[in-house]
Amino acid sequence: MNQDSPHPSPDANHTATDADWQDAPLYLVLDQGGGSSRALLFDHSGNERGRAQQPVQTQYPGPDQVEQSPHELLHSLQHCVDRLLSSLTEPQRRRVRSWGLACQRSNLLGLERHSGQPLTPVLSWQDLRAKRSIVWTPSLTRLVNQRTGLFPSDHHGVSKIRWCLQQPGLRAAAERAELLFSPLSAYLAAGLCSTQSNPLGPLRLDHSCAQRTLLWNRQTLDWDHQLLQQFGIPRQILPSLAHCEDDWGLLRWRELTIPGRFVGGDQGCALFGQGRPKPQHLNLNLGTGAFISLALEELPPHQHRLLTSLASSSRQQTHWMLEGTVNGAASALQWLQREQPKIDLATLQQRPLPLNPGLFLNAVCGLGSPFWDSRVLSRFIDCDNDADRYGAVIESILFLIGENLQAIPATLARPEQINLSGGLSQLPGLAQRLADLTQLPVNLIEQPEATARGLAFILARRPDSWKPSAQQRLQPCASAPLQQRYQRWQQLVRQALKAQNGN
Repeated sequence: MNQDSPHPSPDANHTATDADWQDAPLYLVLDQGGGSSRALLFDHSGNERGRAQQPVQTQYPGPDQVEQSPHELLHSLQHCVDRLLSSLTEPQRRRVRSWGLACQRSNLLGLERHSGQPLTPVLSWQDLRAKRSIVWTPSLTRLVNQRTGLFPSDHHGVSKIRWCLQQPGLRAAAERAELLFSPLSAYLAAGLCSTQSNPLGPLRLDHSCAQRTLLWNRQTLDWDHQLLQQFGIPRQILPSLAHCEDDWGLLRWRELTIPGRFVGGDQGCALFGQGRPKPQHLNLNLGTGAFISLALEELPPHQHRLLTSLASSSRQQTHWMLEGTVNGAASALQWLQREQPKIDLATLQQRPLPLNPGLFLNAVCGLGSPFWDSRVLSRFIDCDNDADRYGAVIESILFLIGENLQAIPATLARPEQINLSGGLSQLPGLAQRLADLTQLPVNLIEQPEATARGLAFILARRPDSWKPSAQQRLQPCASAPLQQRYQRWQQLVRQALKAQNGN
């Protein structure tokens, strides 16, 4: 089947008949990810009713540079919407109640203020060209953490904005008050509602993606005056802000008009992938990066090395989550393919994981939480063949997840289980090895679209009728060799960090 063609996708738990869903409300979910754009349709119980998907290109023009075309990303979403809605009957289309958009939070671009047209490529969250633009002193790190809930990282927007403002053309546009910087979500949301009379609607940015700029205050839910002054960022080059759950404009398709009800970050939506999140269920979403999240009933103390991230906001309520990030998940496999062009990853990903691979210091796109270091370089240890290297990369992802679990504050209860989703979660042997490493039960979610299902749950107004996706529960087994490799890997990371710090 062609990858961008729409097709019905009934959920594994689906019990409704085709006649039933003809009368059910439908929700249009738009998910812009690193490798593709997707439009999906869900009903009020969480059953997927159709999808269209289109791959998107990523460019690597130089060291630490990762870019995408803003026009391609927007047009790919529009194409998916067209293909999906075209596949529906007229009565089905009339039952589409609302649309919502989820995308990666730290992707950023520069725009012409008045027309909204892009002046830069989309700088991916993986882009580290700006990693020397800010010196993250201990006092500055504390300030950013206290005011935003995040730890400084050059993946986030402020470093990219500072780097862009050092480029003569963009600096001149800023001086003429013609420049606007924004995470990708604002550009896509406005573009989806554009018309011939209004080519690009007014740019508004959701709170979830605003937080990732490191210029946003988690108490006021607004741009932070002190941080703007600290980094020398003029307020006028940033868009206005809005709640994630808000009126995001009308998407027009032929005679159809669909209101937008949500715009936000992909991982905040993934928190709701199984419906209402349970505080002691750790959610792990394996995509381009690996993202670990726990729903928070109250904000934890600052003395920890994980993120306090906004998952969703409305005029009535703000949902928070404790979050850990592993930058090198699918991106690490992409790095391996570029470094070893002859490696047959497609075949290796269909086989069981090697029993005793070597080690991989996984600093692809920098070390994320709880280390927060973008200077360490990736390297293999004791890897003799392609299978060893592939296995070492997969285990390095799991080892980094283990470090994040150990960093959960003692004031929070230890997780009881891991809910595992995302494209990489389906790799043979990965879920069981995760259970063996963490000694926690792993619920492998058979429908891995956590972000899309979570966004549909929000659009449907969090109904009690929402059905969790089918799961396979894996119990942990003791594995002394795995724990020994983990300990060796921990020593390797400590040595690399000491070398970077000159100790």
